[in-house]
Amino acid sequence: MQDRKCLIDEWQDAPVLWDAVRTMVDSRTVPSQFVLTGSNAVDRSKIHHSGTGRIARMTMLPMSLWESKESTGKVSLHRLFNEPDYDIDGCRSNMSFEDLIFAACRGGWPAALVARSPKSQLLIARNYVRTVCREDISRIDKRQRNEKLAMQILRSYARNISTLAKKTSMLADVSASGEIECSIDTFSDYVNALERLFVIQDIDA
Repeated sequence: MQDRKCLIDEWQDAPVLWDAVRTMVDSRTVPSQFVLTGSNAVDRSKIHHSGTGRIARMTMLPMSLWESKESTGKVSLHRLFNEPDYDIDGCRSNMSFEDLIFAACRGGWPAALVARSPKSQLLIARNYVRTVCREDISRIDKRQRNEKLAMQILRSYARNISTLAKKTSMLADVSASGEIECSIDTFSDYVNALERLFVIQDIDA
């Protein structure tokens, strides 16, 4: 049994598994025995050990265009930023501008790549957003939240991607329709829940 690998998906639904894995790692001498995967944050109060020295954390993101085999990979971003003389003259993408827009809307979920039609590929991302707003945002910490407000906040984030928009500006954007009232504290609560679900992520300057 000691040489077998064990994958535990959505382990955060049963946080006690973290400490159990830590105990098993201590009792065995074989590395890389367990892979714990999860799609949202865990309640840290239910974990007694940090996992230091036993469990390594990795953040996984949806597939890049290179991983989905849509990019030629001719240009290296690492070399672009680290080699002043890096020559990319003549390198062109095989994707049209419309292809890039579609890929951004479709996302990098593996299931989207095996869907039969472009319409069904887009439905995967749409259903994901709907499920987040309808169910996950309340389930993450068992606090009931408004589906429409969650959707409005996500729309505001989408409109302000790659900008330096302040929370107050986004709050005004969310409240502009007049359909939903939202305070800054409520806005911050929803944003925190969406961050814990890894739906939105602030990027450092």
